[in-house]
Amino acid sequence: MDPVGFLIVVIASLFIPPLGVLFISGCSVDLLINVGLTLLGYLPGLLHALYLEYIYYSRREDAANGIVSGPAPGVFSDTIQRGGYPVRQSRPREYAPAASPLHPQYTPVQPANFAAPQPQKQTPSQPPPKYEETRDDTARQKPGPA
Repeated sequence: MDPVGFLIVVIASLFIPPLGVLFISGCSVDLLINVGLTLLGYLPGLLHALYLEYIYYSRREDAANGIVSGPAPGVFSDTIQRGGYPVRQSRPREYAPAASPLHPQYTPVQPANFAAPQPQKQTPSQPPPKYEETRDDTARQKPGPA
């Protein structure tokens, strides 16, 4: 952590809370929220600014150590959520070549927990029984063959 930068941001926040938020998040929703809170009162704006600075610098330290954290509640700026680090660009996924005459050595391997699809059970050709046939009390009341 850069102690000089941290002190500048905290001292700026003590005098003008939105200025400290501007330093760490740029022009973002968090800055607008902080301006609104500061207009409502100095203390809400200061507490919000110090909270954002705490999240920013803790995420910055975590990212430097390779720790990835979930989103912090009440923080809308991606810059603060990531601790100032840029978004990591993902590389396109590389796929294995399909089995073809050009790649005869390639044989697809199925994972150990892969289950082959089971054939569907054939349903009987008879229609389902009627409601009266399934009830025990109506089956007893039917006259049987003589």
